[in-house]
Amino acid sequence: MALIDDINTSINTQVTFNGSYPSGFDIVAMKKYGWKEAADYLNAQSSSNVDTNTISNNSLDSGTEVEWGLNFFKSDLKAAILRGNSLVPFQSKVNNLKKYVLFVNSDIYKFSTNTESYFNGVKAGAVHYAAKYYLDNQYGNGNTYSANRLNAGQAAVQNNLPTE
Repeated sequence: MALIDDINTSINTQVTFNGSYPSGFDIVAMKKYGWKEAADYLNAQSSSNVDTNTISNNSLDSGTEVEWGLNFFKSDLKAAILRGNSLVPFQSKVNNLKKYVLFVNSDIYKFSTNTESYFNGVKAGAVHYAAKYYLDNQYGNGNTYSANRLNAGQAAVQNNLPTE
């Protein structure tokens, strides 16, 4: 399924929703919020498995393009990412080039390559955090529907953490 379909399903668990967003609603902002919040939650739970970086003035604050996975992209997409207004979840499973990276606006998250569970957890959680964004927008911050989606997002991230 497409991300938007998964978000719609998550919203529909709280309220009757036909997938029709109100005029002027920023669907891209909703998706960015979902990915960022899920990545931030993972970072809070397992910071040793998440590296973060920031983009400013069209360049990385630290490290190299290879280290942060920018070398995988053609120059025009790399330039768009470095402008700091993008949503690019990226994974490479190629041996010796394994990389799990998320670019959200000016934030970069690089996940451990020991297992793809960290990246998958963020991907699963992003759906529910995005639904929370929509529900906050429609019913006000802190409503019960949003709280349920927040809990679902956290659970989705937690459920994908490897057991040690």
